[in-house]
Amino acid sequence: MDLAPQILGRLLPPEASQALQDKLSEAGIRWHLSTTVQSLDKTDDGLAITLANGKVVVSDVFLSAVGLKPRLALAQKAGIQTGLGIQVGRTLETNIQNIFSIGDCAEVEGLVLPYIMPIMQAARALAPKLLGQETMLTYPAMPVMVKTPALPTIVSPPPASAIGQWKINSIDGGIEARFESPDGKLLGFALLGSATAQRAALTKELPPLL
Repeated sequence: MDLAPQILGRLLPPEASQALQDKLSEAGIRWHLSTTVQSLDKTDDGLAITLANGKVVVSDVFLSAVGLKPRLALAQKAGIQTGLGIQVGRTLETNIQNIFSIGDCAEVEGLVLPYIMPIMQAARALAPKLLGQETMLTYPAMPVMVKTPALPTIVSPPPASAIGQWKINSIDGGIEARFESPDGKLLGFALLGSATAQRAALTKELPPLL
């Protein structure tokens, strides 16, 4: 179930999203898109999940995966500036001297990246900073692997402010989707199936995130 009209709508262009949806459908997954859960009730048969579109789905188990949201109350009470996360610059220091933030709760110059690689990059930058060495965080292009064995997927979405368009290339056993600027520069990609072999080559073409 997803409120969006397509799966992984924030990461994949429609063609890639549909290909992944089709593969997962072949594995037995049923989709309810452009709707949300209205109510959840216990029945003798398990759970009755009533959707906003009026449909009722009967299930044994209900799993909610709505993503991560930083808990900001403590930081706010301390006077630390927050937005989508705890706001920091490239030194990872908040607006209060000697208080730093890294990880899923950190908003680094407007970027909230709740993945392993950004956390590792931040830790490498913060450790020498705490030892007295001036360091600045950099984010190289960091593709994300979607763990879907039915159709392996690797995506490096373009920045939200990027201007350009997706160019889709269907190859044997996969899809290569490139998001290119008007002058042809690669700003993001989505690789599915056999196209995931292009990960290293395309990552080298991407500009750093920060």
